[in-house]
Amino acid sequence: MVNCQGLSPDGSINRYATLKSREKGFQFMPRLARQTGLKEIIMPVVYRSMISFAKVDFSKPSN
Repeated sequence: MVNCQGLSPDGSINRYATLKSREKGFQFMPRLARQTGLKEIIMPVVYRSMISFAKVDFSKPSN
């Protein structure tokens, strides 16, 4: 499970939705994640001893 929190210019902390897989068996490896853009990262994921990658975009959802 990966928590996402943001710090606004006035010093308040905003909590966003927790990143977790919808299916059992997926294990995120946030320690090995790499930032590829201003608001996105690539994070390795292990599923049944296979390694894959998840692209996580931190841009705000549109209403």
